[in-house]
Amino acid sequence: MAFNCKNVECSNEKKICCFFCEEVDTCGAACLDALELEEPSTCPDADMSVVPNERERFMMENARALKTITSILVDQKKQEAKLKSMREAIQSSMEKHKIVKFETDDITITYKQASTRKTFDSTKFKKDHPEMAEEYQKISNVKASIMVKVKE
Repeated sequence: MAFNCKNVECSNEKKICCFFCEEVDTCGAACLDALELEEPSTCPDADMSVVPNERERFMMENARALKTITSILVDQKKQEAKLKSMREAIQSSMEKHKIVKFETDDITITYKQASTRKTFDSTKFKKDHPEMAEEYQKISNVKASIMVKVKE
């Protein structure tokens, strides 16, 4: 990353803005500004002369949002894993104790038995009847959006 910092006090000899450093919370030489800045481009120690391309300008302009969304998504993934484990434990216990419905002031848990379901196999239908499938296709407008994935 080409975000240089005029602060040369880095004990790890990194040449990046403290805002982007993963050790900012524990580093004794980190800029105090880095923890409170909305965007690193507003830091008095930022060396803006070395932001060479649009990708890095984008990162500078959206740094706080990128850090925040990353943190939220990583936490969400951990919470979803815990939730899955708890759901499995509750389901097992509901089966064991033959509980069909359980309520508290905040939640209602309803046990649903295993069953079968009929679904429409659109892939097979398109293969077997391509003209008919085309006739029933519907075109919809989709607004612009972003997709964010947490890397393992």
